[in-house]
Amino acid sequence: MTRDFNPGEHKGGDGKGGGGYLKVAGDFLLIIRRFSRDKNKNKKEYLDCQYVVIDGEHKGEKFNDRIYTTDESLWKLGSLCTAMQFDQRWDVDNHKETREAICNRPFKAKVKVKSGDKQDFPEIDMYLYKTTDAENDAMDRWSAEHEANQSVGGGGDDRPPPHGDDDIPF
Repeated sequence: MTRDFNPGEHKGGDGKGGGGYLKVAGDFLLIIRRFSRDKNKNKKEYLDCQYVVIDGEHKGEKFNDRIYTTDESLWKLGSLCTAMQFDQRWDVDNHKETREAICNRPFKAKVKVKSGDKQDFPEIDMYLYKTTDAENDAMDRWSAEHEANQSVGGGGDDRPPPHGDDDIPF
C-alpha cells in the first residue's frame, strides 16, 4: 500500500525527539544528512534523522532527532517541508523518495537542549519559515558546494559514491 504524502496537508507543531553532538540551543541552518527507519517500543514508525549544522560557529556539528511517520504525526514532516520550501508529493514509505525529498535540503530550525537521565541532548523545537537575506545566501552557498561535490564523486548523503566494477581494489 502506498501512502502519498502532500506537505501542504500537514502543518505546524512543536517537534519532539532525541539527539547527540550539538550541545547548545539556538536557531541554526541545518540539513538532514541521512536517516534510517525504525519503530519505538509502541510500534510507531519514525525516521531517525541526522541533522548537521551548515553555517556559523557550530558548522559541522550533528545531532539526531526523530520524525514520526504515523498518520497523526505527519504535521512535523509537513512543517519540515515548509521550512525547506519543498512542496512535491512523494510516497512517505518509499526510502528512496523520502531521501530525495528531505536529505541535503537546507532549512532553518530552532533547536532546544533537553536534560535526560544520563545526558543532555538537542532536539528540534520548531522549524522556522522566515530567513534573513544572509541566511538565504548561506543556504544557497551550501547548496552550490554540495552540488559541486556531488558532480565530482558522488556520495555525501546516505548513498555510497558511484563506482564501476573496475574500481574495486582487489
